[in-house]
Amino acid sequence: MSVIKNVVVVGGAGNVGRSIVKALVEAKFNVSVFTRQDSPTNIPENVAVITTDYTPASLLKCLKGQDAVVCAIGPGPGVAGQMEIIDAAVKAGVKRFIPSEFGGNTQTETSPDFVKLNGVKVEVINHLKEVATASAGFSWTGLSTGVLFDLVLPMGFLGFSIPAKTATIFDSGNAPFSATTLATLGLSVVGILQLPAETSNKYLCVASFTATQNTTLRALEESTGTTWAVKKQSAEETLIAGRAMLAKGERKGAGMMLIGTLFKDEGSEKVTKEGDLANELLGLPKENLKTTVQNIVSA
Repeated sequence: MSVIKNVVVVGGAGNVGRSIVKALVEAKFNVSVFTRQDSPTNIPENVAVITTDYTPASLLKCLKGQDAVVCAIGPGPGVAGQMEIIDAAVKAGVKRFIPSEFGGNTQTETSPDFVKLNGVKVEVINHLKEVATASAGFSWTGLSTGVLFDLVLPMGFLGFSIPAKTATIFDSGNAPFSATTLATLGLSVVGILQLPAETSNKYLCVASFTATQNTTLRALEESTGTTWAVKKQSAEETLIAGRAMLAKGERKGAGMMLIGTLFKDEGSEKVTKEGDLANELLGLPKENLKTTVQNIVSA
């Protein structure tokens, strides 16, 4: 398989996209990002900005000469828009497509709530499989990271408020989950593109470490030198409330459903086994919860 050099990142101005762009630039790829005409950008000077209206003709023109496309589109309708980008990428001669996964494993997770929230991602992977089978020279790689830890922890998504030093612990707080840092996500994308043959048409999983709410709380208390105020909450009740909100069209309900699914004691195993991780293949560094939390607190 030929070398990949020219890479375009869709959603490169977002939190996830910027981490990927940074890693690609440091690895000496020729990096571009897609943006709409009226979209603000926060892109490094050495990264090309390509304006597109995301119509098929515009996408085809903008993708000419690109070896790979990395989608870092956030949750919402944009995820479904990857279908058009994939079809244009094939026509433009793109060699590798990395879709916007970067979360739970959409290929193995079967809980109805997870499937409801991530069904479009499954459809995107299925479309990639079909297109890769029919199109010589085109391939894809899916990447599951588990929780993007240093992105969501400061936001309070995991039940912790760092400024207030308070914690909401769901059920026992012992439900384990795989977590990955943004830096390791970026390095994972680099590794995939530097090993095109080894990663072709595969769904890979990476993780920086395994955590629970309780181990995260202990790390936060140690890093801040303070005992935090803790309240308990039912994951099931959070899940039910989230379903009701989503049914009314309130997007906040999706986040509550994810929290309820992630931290529910029963059937809550959200950990990729070490033997199923691609960390070694992709040359990822060793990381741990304690140091990561210290870095977040001191940032």
